[in-house]
Amino acid sequence: MKGARRIEALLRALLAYWEVAGREQDSFASIDCGAILAKSLLNLQAAIAESGAIINSDPLPTVIAKRSR
Repeated sequence: MKGARRIEALLRALLAYWEVAGREQDSFASIDCGAILAKSLLNLQAAIAESGAIINSDPLPTVIAKRSR
């Protein structure tokens, strides 16, 4: 009985995941990782300056991914 309940819970979780994933299916896009890094560094500019950190990066790729909010 415990096994059946566990499988049922897993199936319900999988169904919930697919319902969310299905709604966002068309949100895949080409994402410029270099631009994301640049924006992140700009947002963290004060903290980076305060800490004296030095941030280095090689060129980053463009990937196909879901945009986040």
